[in-house]
Amino acid sequence: MKTILYKIGRVFFSRNLGFLIFALSLVLVIANSSYAQTTKEKETGIEFSNKLSVAGKNYELVLASSITATFVFKFNVCAFAFYIEEGKFDKNKNLGAQLIEDGFSKYLVLHFVRDVKAKDIQDAYEENFKKMVTNYDDPKAKKVIEPFFKALTNVNKNEKMEYIWTTGGNVDVFIKSQKKYSFQNVLLAKLIWASYLQ
Repeated sequence: MKTILYKIGRVFFSRNLGFLIFALSLVLVIANSSYAQTTKEKETGIEFSNKLSVAGKNYELVLASSITATFVFKFNVCAFAFYIEEGKFDKNKNLGAQLIEDGFSKYLVLHFVRDVKAKDIQDAYEENFKKMVTNYDDPKAKKVIEPFFKALTNVNKNEKMEYIWTTGGNVDVFIKSQKKYSFQNVLLAKLIWASYLQ
């Protein structure tokens, strides 16, 4: 499987991911409080529920942050939140490792604070994927990645993209509350989730 599709370096996930999560935690709110119903993402002001139910499963918020872009000046693009199936989050283990681990359900939501074209979303993913996939230009890798890119659409301010990852690398992609794409590939699921941990 590794030779056919991707080879994601262990060094990236074991060394860099731990540092990235630590750095993110300095500017993020990790939601584990029982007294608050929502958590406000610092940069955008977008509020995320601390607990929610999606597709029949209950999830708890573990990380919220935002994406910014720079074109002459810096501006916010979207806020995003990571959720893990309720009861599965282990505070004694590395958060980043848990977020890209297959075996229990995860939910990722992006709340856009400005209009973004599908091509720009695709380009952002491609830039991140190239950093993590050693054989990105291999036709077999492209065969897995390109259908995902083609499913991406334009999004407007206050619209959402949502991902549900269940056991076995099964991922459903929703844009504007409509299912746009589904796939079964653990490594592609890891790439998508890891894109928001860089």
